[in-house]
Order: sequence, then structure tokens, then C-alpha cells
Amino acid sequence: IFNFCFMESVLSRWYSGQWAPSAEVWVTASKPKYLLRLQNNFTVCGEKDGMVRILDDSTANLLVYQQIHQGQITGLVSISHPLKFITCGIDGFVKFCELVPSKKEIKITTLFSDNGSPISSIASNDHSVVFGTQNGKIFFINLEKLTFDTDTLENLEESNENLFETFEFSQKCPSVVIHSIISNNFISCCDTTSCVYIWDLKTKELIINNQIESKKIVQMMFGGNSLSNQLFLGSDDGKIFSININNDLVKENPDTAILPNIFLDTKKTNLISFQIFSTSIATLTGLPHNKLQFWSLDPSKRFDDRILATRELDTWGNGLVMISHLTSNGRELLIIGCSQGMVTIWDVFSRINIYKLDGHHDPVISIVTDDWVVVSSGSDKTVRVWRFLDRYTIEDALQQEKAIKDMVNDLKEKGNNEMKASHYQNAIDFYSEAIKLDPSNPILYSNRALGYFRCKEYQRSIVDCKIALPLSQKEKNDLLSSKILCRHGKCLLAISKYQESIDCFTQSLQLDQTNNDSQNGKNDALQMIRFSEAQLLGYNAIKNKNGVLAFQSF
Repeated sequence: IFNFCFMESVLSRWYSGQWAPSAEVWVTASKPKYLLRLQNNFTVCGEKDGMVRILDDSTANLLVYQQIHQGQITGLVSISHPLKFITCGIDGFVKFCELVPSKKEIKITTLFSDNGSPISSIASNDHSVVFGTQNGKIFFINLEKLTFDTDTLENLEESNENLFETFEFSQKCPSVVIHSIISNNFISCCDTTSCVYIWDLKTKELIINNQIESKKIVQMMFGGNSLSNQLFLGSDDGKIFSININNDLVKENPDTAILPNIFLDTKKTNLISFQIFSTSIATLTGLPHNKLQFWSLDPSKRFDDRILATRELDTWGNGLVMISHLTSNGRELLIIGCSQGMVTIWDVFSRINIYKLDGHHDPVISIVTDDWVVVSSGSDKTVRVWRFLDRYTIEDALQQEKAIKDMVNDLKEKGNNEMKASHYQNAIDFYSEAIKLDPSNPILYSNRALGYFRCKEYQRSIVDCKIALPLSQKEKNDLLSSKILCRHGKCLLAISKYQESIDCFTQSLQLDQTNNDSQNGKNDALQMIRFSEAQLLGYNAIKNKNGVLAFQSF
């Protein structure tokens, strides 16, 4: 006991030297269940009325308050961009959102709608989103080719499928999809009947379809590092199941190869949440025990022998939320929200409580963290930001926007140089990297379309032209729009769609009468139409000394 207390005292002093918690408080219209942490000090709150608040905790100000959904927001997820995120709602929409700090607004693009069927769960990785609906349907969206401009998708109704891949899995859950997760290799969902599906992310093939012997699955999680091919499922009766995902084993014996194993058992307690760390797993159980337990990840040991530590939480009430947090110095921390409004921070290595942040007057609903702050929301309709180190301000975010523009210009220049050297694939790669940083830049798409054209990848070039044109029109850049239409027309001419190419060349010339490429392309298309008609009439086409088609009988 003396050693434990001494270690707790030493650790508390060590952390307090580096971390000095201070809370900013925002009062919301409802009890925000969904929180998301963006880079550059921004916290996103999704509320019951479909509104989204974005808080700038560097200035303690409300940056944005904007309507995103008609009705309750049911999920917030991030992707591989510091200022972009995805929302879903009870209105059946999935929407892509981009925060523009300089304008204090959110740009919104609708990614999906299922005719009003509420979206009940959502998850993401860097470039993909998986979500389930209340009627049991499961969808996947690949975002790698998507241009994130508000008007683009609305103006490209015929080519949406070329911009991003929306895939509906043929397997339908028997009930409401309550959990969806995605890793670099797998997708998994489960419903209220504890029916679990696992798909291969690349092939979209169903690997596993299992029924877990549990009333309700409360949480799903893929393992990390050596456990990356294992799916962990926590049930409300205190068990954590594990499924080893092995494609080769499934193919050899699909009926018995993949069966859920009981990874650990908390003895019929009410499991609220669990979290997997590098060397241990933590479980949070509610009434009647209110315990935080740390377990060894070694599955060869008996359940009782794998308990590393047990901490009673009765004095803090029933813990509600648990999430891992990796500090800048490499220490793993555990954050717990309690029913009495307290937020507690634990050192995972020593399994000691190092902070008790007493701020909410009612139970904590949600917690989100990064390496600098802990953000909590409570039933008292407040959002608290516990800041541990000084962070960036909104001016820093604007500086980052300038830095991104400089990087885009550098990549564009490198792409242009590669085009001049006839290294078309290298040019395409540079333009693609630039598009990731600035996906609403029409010049980048236009240049990449030219690269694809030179590589004779006409369909890809057409897709980029269709993306670039509305972006250019929005900027009212007629010369660029004329050039894009000309490139589109050349692609159509190359695949023998002569009349469609003439339409593009005609529109191009209407914007810029001096565009000789469009005039020449239109003439070529007209000659090809004459040649096709002549062949049907039994004539052979030859070119005279001026390059003009003339016709003679066979």
C-alpha cells in the first residue's frame, strides 16, 4: 500500500509539472453525444437538432454554428485532412464537411441518401467510410477520387460514380446496424441481434457471418500491431469475444474456421466499454461493481490469472465513457467519464489515477482527445475543454492554409515540368498529390486531364474534365473553361464520339473564339462524320494536298 501511494504521488507531481489542466466551457442547446477533434484547436459537436458547433479552444470562442442535418446527428468521423469530417443523421443523409476557418463556415457536400432511412452507425479510415442504416443495409464509400467542392456533385449527376465508389453490401443485417468499424484491411458491422459480418476491404468479399451468443454487443474494435487480424467484441453480459480473421483458413473450412472465442470474462458484470493498449486491455464495468480492470493480453493464461489490477470506482459513480490517449512523450493514458460529472485520467503503465477533473454537474456523455487536450460533454448541456499545453490559434490555421497553397503551387510546377519533358505519368502523380491538398482547384484537374489524354487514358481524362469544368465556371474563368471543354472534346473525338465532341468544341469556342485547338478539333470531328457517312454510301475518303477529305467511289 505504501509503494502504491508513493508511486501515485510521484507520478502526479511529474504530470503536473508538464500538464496544467484548465477548462473552457461552452453551453449547448442540447446534450451533444458526438464529439470530434480536428487539428488546429477545433472541436466539433453534433447535436440533436442537426446543428454542428465548432469550437476554437485556442481563443475560447464559438467559431461556427451551422445546420447540417434535419433532425438528430447520429455520427461524426474524421478523414485524412485536418479540417474535414463526415456526418450522418437520422434524416438518412451522409455529408462531407470542410471547415473554412477564414470564412467561419462549413462547406457541405451530400455523399449519400437512403430515402430517409436513418443512418444508425458510421466509421472511417483515411480514405473510406462505412455506415449502416436502421433497416439493416450496409454501405461503403471510397473517397479517394472525390472532389470536395459543394457544387461539384450537384453539377455532375451522370458521373457521380466516377468520382467516388458507393458500394452496397449484398448481405443485409436482420435488424438495426448499431456498430460499424473499418481498418486498413477489414470492415465489420453488427446489429441489435448480435449478428456480426466481416468483409475484406479490398475485394468486398464476405469473410465471416457469425451470431454472437449475447443479448447485445456494446462495442467492437480491431486489435493493433500483432492483433491487427483480430476483431474484439464486448457484450453487455461482461464477455469480450475475439475472432481471428484468416482468409486462407476460411477458404479451407468456412463452416468451422472462424468461430468467436471468449477472450476474457468479467463475470457477468455490465460491460460499458473496453480499450486495447500495447501490452494490456482495460475494461470498464458498471453496476453493481463499478470497476476498472486491467488485463494481460496473453490468451494462454486463465481469466483470473490475467488480471493485472482492479480499481473500484464506486465513489465516482458509474463510469460512462472510456478512450485511450497517447501523450507526446509516448505514455499511454486512459480517460474515463463518470456519472457524477468527473473526468479521470489514468496512466496505463502504472495503472494509477493521475488526474480528477471535476467540471460537469451531471453525467459525462462523451469524451474526445488528442495529444494536447481532453474534451468532454455532459448531460448538463456543457462542453468542457481541458487544455494541457499551449496550442495553435486561428492565425496559425490561416498560416497553414498559406503553407498548403505554397505546396500546391510547388507540386503543380513540378507536374508542368514533367509534362514538358513528356514524362506524363510523373506529371499525373504530381498533380494528384496537389489535388489531395487543394481538391477544389480546377487547374489541377485540367492539367491532370491533359496528362491522362497524353497517356491515352481517355475515360480518366473525361472524368477530370467533368470535375474541372464546374469548378472553373464557379470562378468565372472563361478561358480556362474553354480549354477544359477543348480537352474534353479531344477525348470524345479519340473514342469516336464525334457529335458529342463537336458540342464540346462549340461550347469552347463560345467562351473563347481564338481557341484554335477547339476550331481544329471541331473541323476534324466534322470530317470524321462526313467520312463515316460516305462509307455508308459506298465512297472511299482520301486527303488532298491541303489535308481536306475528298471522296471517290470504290
